[in-house]
Amino acid sequence: YIGVSQRIETATGMGMAVVFVMTMAGLVTWILQTFALMPLGLEYLQTIVFILVIASLVQFVEIVIQKMSPVLYEALGIY
Repeated sequence: YIGVSQRIETATGMGMAVVFVMTMAGLVTWILQTFALMPLGLEYLQTIVFILVIASLVQFVEIVIQKMSPVLYEALGIY
């Protein structure tokens, strides 16, 4: 992350991606926890489900950035 923040454009893009992923992850995991895991007694799957949600959102954001802003996608690189 520190390597990305040297340019304001890439730092802003990374920041917006992080805010989006964190907001959506919070919303989706709350919905899953409240309406699926707890009622079905599957609380022990909480960590795995949360990791899968976050990983899916990160992949989604990566695909969107790649399609909408190839320059930003290249600048972010491995991040």
